[in-house]
Amino acid sequence: MTSGAATKQAPLLTSSSLSEMTLWDASDLTTNTLKTWSPLKRLILRYVDLEPRDWAVVIEDLDFSALQELDLSHTNFSLKELVLLVKSIGKVDFTLPLRFLGLTYTQLRKRGDMPKLQAASDALKEKAPDAMVDF
Repeated sequence: MTSGAATKQAPLLTSSSLSEMTLWDASDLTTNTLKTWSPLKRLILRYVDLEPRDWAVVIEDLDFSALQELDLSHTNFSLKELVLLVKSIGKVDFTLPLRFLGLTYTQLRKRGDMPKLQAASDALKEKAPDAMVDF
């Protein structure tokens, strides 16, 4: 056991105390752990199968301002999601810092609608000219 300044500890929750729970202020416990928010530079979602509405949430909520790598390989990411991604990217008014977009082993492998896939790819290259897109 060491001596020194006493440290505050969060109250313990037990099953008996849950019925009599009171609110407590945790701000003094987190003061030293807060960090400034910064946008993602890498997002890797491999081997994930999402519902179309969940893909829409992920895509529409991405902050592209610092994103350099987006890897969606081995997922059920499809042409519909790629078109949505391109639309979301189209809303930004700057050149994207995106360097890599991984789309290997996705639903895009089916390549059913090549003209639409090519149009989406071209629009993506326009907004992220330095991006390597790996289909």
